[in-house]
Amino acid sequence: MDFGNISFKLIQLITMKKKVIIIIGLCLNICLLQAQNDTIYIMKSGAIIKQYNIKTEVDSIIFYTPIINQIYPPSPVNIPNAITFNPVLKYDTVKDIDGNIYKTITIGKHQWMAENLRVTRYRNGDPIPCIVNKEDWAFDEPLISMENRGLCVYNNDNNVDSIAKYGLLYGYGTIQDARRIAPLGWHIATDNEWLEIIYDRSNTLKYRGADWSSSTLTDNTSINNYGLTILPSGCRSNNGNFNARGSSFITCTGFNGNNSYISFNGSFFDFVGDGQLWNRMHANLIGYSIRCVKDE
Repeated sequence: MDFGNISFKLIQLITMKKKVIIIIGLCLNICLLQAQNDTIYIMKSGAIIKQYNIKTEVDSIIFYTPIINQIYPPSPVNIPNAITFNPVLKYDTVKDIDGNIYKTITIGKHQWMAENLRVTRYRNGDPIPCIVNKEDWAFDEPLISMENRGLCVYNNDNNVDSIAKYGLLYGYGTIQDARRIAPLGWHIATDNEWLEIIYDRSNTLKYRGADWSSSTLTDNTSINNYGLTILPSGCRSNNGNFNARGSSFITCTGFNGNNSYISFNGSFFDFVGDGQLWNRMHANLIGYSIRCVKDE
């Protein structure tokens, strides 16, 4: 039996009395050199760290890649009055695949979610991995590893009141995944849909919900007049740390949305369009709040 010479990164080797080898980790490459004398070699960084005779020492070999899913957030989370909406306006609702129910509001020609997304599954029912550890969220080579496929809870705190209010944070790869995270009949807000709001210069304050840090506000008179209820949900940075809860709303445009980055500090919007160097190297590794718009 010839297994060849197999290299692994960050592997964990477990031997059991029944002579079963379990290798946990990612297979990086299979070398062209063949194992000699019916021997399997376990290598790390190009050096042999273990070897076993497959005839006398091994009954079976199991390759296992762990899923990063240690503290999965509860879903659905539907808590009445978790968010303060405009009592004068008329809201509708939409439900996602988990059963989370969101208030929606019509602004201009679009029907928007008035809450941040908090779904934990793609439309087809596949679970979205929950990434807890900062080391697992961050990437050393952002220009190569630009598809952070996962979700997280701010500060890894599964408090249901906080999740109901601020939603979850989603990695770039999850936002762009063809399985989609928006409810059926909806999509993640696009560049053009956000720009309609951003370019409404005289009224940007009217999209703001409550609970913003007073230090971020230049005007406290117009709050949520349009019902979009943007909240300071913060983000997860490309280094895996959590930031800006209470002072910023940060989102990313969705599938086929040109992948732009948008932030709001309670008074002003900042738009970083696709194709800018900072956006490619940094923004694709952030954990974002997500808003959805109904398909036309």
